This record gives sequence, C-alpha cells and structure tokens, in this order.
Amino acid sequence: LAAAVLGTAFGRVVAHRGAGVRAAHVAVSVVAIVTAVVVLVPRSTPALSADIRTSPAGHDAIDVEVLLTPADGADGAERFQVMAWQGGELAVAHLREVERGRFVTDEPVPVGGDGKALVRIAHGGALGAIPISMPADPAIGADEVPLLPRRQGPFLAESHVLLREAHTGPAWPAVVGYTFVALGVGTVIGLLLAATVGLDRRRRALGWRNGDGTLAGTRVVLTGCEGGIGLAAKRALEGQGARVVGIDVRAGGRDCLVADLRDPDAVRAAIDEAAARLGGIDVLVANAGIGAADETARPPSAEARDVMDVNCFGSWEVIGQAMPHLRRGGGHVVVVGSGLARVNMPYSAAYTASKRALVGYADVLRLEEDGAVTVSVVQPAYIRTPIHDGPAAHGASLDGVARVETVQDAAAAIVTACETHRRELGSSPVTTLQLWAARHWPAVVDRAVAQRRRQVERRRPRPVFPDRSGDRSRRAGKVQA
Repeated sequence: LAAAVLGTAFGRVVAHRGAGVRAAHVAVSVVAIVTAVVVLVPRSTPALSADIRTSPAGHDAIDVEVLLTPADGADGAERFQVMAWQGGELAVAHLREVERGRFVTDEPVPVGGDGKALVRIAHGGALGAIPISMPADPAIGADEVPLLPRRQGPFLAESHVLLREAHTGPAWPAVVGYTFVALGVGTVIGLLLAATVGLDRRRRALGWRNGDGTLAGTRVVLTGCEGGIGLAAKRALEGQGARVVGIDVRAGGRDCLVADLRDPDAVRAAIDEAAARLGGIDVLVANAGIGAADETARPPSAEARDVMDVNCFGSWEVIGQAMPHLRRGGGHVVVVGSGLARVNMPYSAAYTASKRALVGYADVLRLEEDGAVTVSVVQPAYIRTPIHDGPAAHGASLDGVARVETVQDAAAAIVTACETHRRELGSSPVTTLQLWAARHWPAVVDRAVAQRRRQVERRRPRPVFPDRSGDRSRRAGKVQA
C-alpha cells in the first residue's frame, strides 16, 4: 500500500501533474517502507536443532541423514539442503523427507581435502546452517571442523558459518561502501527521472497533448510571440489546447498584437485588446527580451540601457497591466528568465543584470500576491535565436562557451510551468542541475566557464566593441525631446 501511494505520486509528478496525494500520506508511506526494510531485512537464526549422520557413498563422498527437532521445523522452508564446494566446484544435494522429521540427501555429497560441506535451511527471515566438515584455516584463526559419523547441535546463524573469516573492525569501510551503493542507486533513479522528464517535455513541445487536458481552453497572453522561444511556445501551448494571444514589437500575424513594452499606453491597449478577444486572461507569459554585449568595465551604452528597459521594466509593465485581469480568476504569471541569471558568461552584463533583476521582481511579486496569483520562473539555457545576433556581430558569441539547447526545450518548459505552476524550472533537467550547481557552488562554475572561455578565445579573436562614449548623451537628448 505504501509503495502504491508513492508510485501514484511519483508517476503523476513525472507526467507534470499534481501529485494527487497529500504530503502527510507521502511521508507516512516513506516511513512505512523504510520501517519494513529495517524490520524485515535483518536475518535471524532458526530455533531448530539437528542430529546429522553421515555414511560413506564411494570415494570422497557421503550420504547425509538429518533428524530435525522439532520434526515440523522444515515445513514451508524455502531451502533445506546440503551444500558442498571443492575448490570452486559447488554441489547441492536436496534433503527429502522420508518420514516425519527425518530427511536424507537425494544424491551423494563430495567431501575431503580442502572442501567444505554444511546443512542449510532458509525459512522466511530465518537462515541457519550446521557445518559437516571444514578444513582449518590458520590465516583467519579458524579451527578444523572434522567429518564425523554423527554430529548434534543447534543451527547457527548462516552468516556466521559462511563468513567465518569476518571479524570486528572499524566501521568506516562499511559506511563508505554503502554510501557509494546508495549514491549509485540514487544516480540511476535520478537519470531515469531526468530522461523521463526530458522526453515528456519534448513531446509536449512538439504538440503531444496531455491526456488530462489541463490547458484546454486556458486563456494565455504571450509576449515576444513572433520568433525564437516565443513562437515555439505559442505553438506548443496551442498544441495543448490553450487559446493564445501574443504581443510583439513587430507586425503581428494571426492573434499577435503590436506593442513596444517600453510604451505604457501601447501595452495597456494591447492587454485590454487581448483580454477582450479571450474573454479574460488566465496566464501571462512574460517572454519578450533583447540582447546586447559589452565590456562590463566600460560605462553602460544606450544599447545596454535598452536591454534593461525591455527585459526588466518592459516585463514589469506588461505584468502590472495584466494583473487586474489575472486576479479575477486566480491567474498565473510565467516569467521567462535565463540561465544567465545564475550562470555568469563574459560580455553579458546587461542581459545578465536584466534577467537577474527580472527574477528578483518575480520573487517579490510571488510574495506579495500570496497565492492570489501564482508565479513561475523558467530559466532557459543558451539557445541560438536572433537575440544573440548583436553580440555575435562583435565576436562575443557564446558558441563553445555555453551548452546549447533548442527553442523546443524552452517552449516545453513554459508549457510545463503553465500546467504545474512550479516555482522555478530550467529548460531541461540538465539546465536545472546546472542552475542548482551555480547557486550552491558559484566559484566552481565561474572557474569552469572561464576555462572554456580561454579555450574558445585561443581559436577565435577576442571580441572588439566600438567606442560608445557618446551614446548616453544622445539617448538623454532623445528622452528629453
């Protein structure tokens, strides 16, 4: 029952649905399974004794007769046998009952030389053994168990007989060994889970529809809908049954309104038009953004300031304008950040600062709304979209420095965020792991990025940026005008 509870919760989470099981029930199930393992795995010694009689059966072989006390001690046993091994050659003779409590081997058992022989019984968690013959082993201080015509006594713990070379000692080798085993098992399970999640996300991005229809009829407004991640996300959401109206600075196609996120009036008009078309707004995906590259040690250029205005304040503007519509039905906001909000890359100060600020804004928004509107943050990895064309023109491409993913990876993560309302997720399980590492070991990740950057710059020229010292004054004049 406990495994069924955990399996149900695990399966639904892998499918990006709610677990469907209360947290308390999951906790009780975990405790129940751990308790069962702790209680049932330890082995006990059977409360049995035996009168073992041997008789010659040819050269270096014997027949074995066992009189068991109590007589019914072998009833229901999974294993009752005589086992012998001679220099790696294992022989097993089963004990068959010829009368109540009296058993004989069904074939002769080899003995002699350095061979070992013993009677074994397994009954549930009780494992016992009685040696018939064993040679002395001075290296481990084990005395000889001579072959006798008759031997009487209780069953011993099987591990004591089979592992007679075991001795007490420090506990750390066992701790290290079991730790590595646990890490190995955990790694395999983690890889299976990551592969399942990655496959499920990709199928969603390519239009595979979730059986429970969680997004069917959902009213979504998506910024930056005309290219890159936005276009892929629009198609993926529509593939899941959502109704999507986009907002983009460029001339819109079907169901894509035109607005510059730096223009509050245009944003307000676009949001009201989208709400009118959809009959309300359930989800707002703040995806629009631009990129620029600069040397961080220089004063910020007008291009860098535009990045901050669009990526941070533009998204803030569109979310603020949509909030009255979202609050009416307990809506959801998906903020598309960037892996660069956690993992630092060279020449990306403006973009990194804008996305890091946007993630901070989303965290504060989530806190203030306190469940009235939920907020998710999607952190895509480096994806080759037109947003990187400007930096690449200056020789500041991230190719070779950052791991590359596809727009479908990011679109699938956006769909997942819309379905599950998760707080934060990467565009793939690998990206999620990298973001976790960057959060906990930033210096290690910085060194790895710096090393890859140095390797790349040995193969291609160092980026060259024009002198933009006059950009700021020209932009100030434009703003005043």
